[in-house]
Amino acid sequence: MRNTLKYIFSVLLLFPVAAFCQPAELSRGLRIGFDLSSAAISAIEGEGVEAGFTADMNFKESYFAVADLGYVNRVKKGPGYEISQDALYFRAGADYNFYERDNDVIAFGLRYGLSTFRHKGDKVVVENPLWGNYTGEMSGNNLGAQWIEAVFSLKTELSGNIFLGWSLRGKVMLSSKSDENMEEWHIPGYGMSGNPSTLGVNFYIFYRIPF
Repeated sequence: MRNTLKYIFSVLLLFPVAAFCQPAELSRGLRIGFDLSSAAISAIEGEGVEAGFTADMNFKESYFAVADLGYVNRVKKGPGYEISQDALYFRAGADYNFYERDNDVIAFGLRYGLSTFRHKGDKVVVENPLWGNYTGEMSGNNLGAQWIEAVFSLKTELSGNIFLGWSLRGKVMLSSKSDENMEEWHIPGYGMSGNPSTLGVNFYIFYRIPF
């Protein structure tokens, strides 16, 4: 996986060089987006709620400050357990827009990601060969993780400051705090627990407030 990420990062870093011959036009405004992929996952799984939001704004020609905020409430069920998770995640960083025509954007950027969460295991079957199996509860609070991302994104204007876009994210874990008694299966905003690096794709709809 690390070799794959290195290859993707190398390819993405070459795009600005090829785009220098295409001068970018600055489009000022605050662009606010909703993560359609998170909403789709929540609707398909039917267990819990997941919602993600993003915003970007020019702070210098061709440069954008970017921030993401998300909320996750998930339930995972299986033989002998039912685990619920409640979490917030946040990402912040910057994008460089190296090509823009008619407000369409192709950008490469970096992010710092942070997730805080808690989980609770209900109806957990604890095996005890001496006294027999019994059903109990487990919980973990003040859990979290930090990571960095390299992001390649595209945004295209549909009409009247309404945009559709997607982003490809290469993520590398920096640190995490887990529960010693109950393993976390998913880190909100990052992906599956236990992966030192991973890839992710998000799809967004945006509205830009021009100024």
